[in-house]
Amino acid sequence: MNPARCQHATRHALVDPVGHLGEDVEIKPPLFVDYGTQLSIGERTFINYNLTTLDAAPISIGDNNVIGAGAVVTGDVPANVVAVGHPARVIKTL
Repeated sequence: MNPARCQHATRHALVDPVGHLGEDVEIKPPLFVDYGTQLSIGERTFINYNLTTLDAAPISIGDNNVIGAGAVVTGDVPANVVAVGHPARVIKTL
């Protein structure tokens, strides 16, 4: 199977349930969302396994971020940070 074609299909599958998905975003599955359409993920962001977003209200994950495995995002995450935990909190600025 063509890797570029797989990558395009995966991105297309994510764009449907996510309100905004920036360029060069990598999300390790699974991704859990309440609504999805209220979730915005910025460019050049890496999201590790098992992200849960409680997006009953709009949530924005900024550009150039790393979100740790198993994080639970309940509010906005600023750009250029590493965020981890339950609920996710910033532990480092990039």
